[in-house]
Amino acid sequence: MLCWQLCVWVINEWEKQKSTFVHSKEGRSPSSLADTRIQFHNDEVHLLVVQDSQIAIYDASKLECLCHVRSHPKIYIGYCIDNSYA
Repeated sequence: MLCWQLCVWVINEWEKQKSTFVHSKEGRSPSSLADTRIQFHNDEVHLLVVQDSQIAIYDASKLECLCHVRSHPKIYIGYCIDNSYA
């Protein structure tokens, strides 16, 4: 299983405050992690994390996953989410 680390930094001091590991679906290639997208919500409290196989919402201050959805094998989440980044 592939995983990558999501970190929150204090930019004034470049000090890591919190981190968590996000696991990718089995059978994914390491290159699929390169297409991971992270976006802050306008409230600057929540993070949207999108990969081709999953979408998740995190509380940015705690890095707790509030909602997580994995895609069905026949549905590619990335197609639905790409437009939000345009």
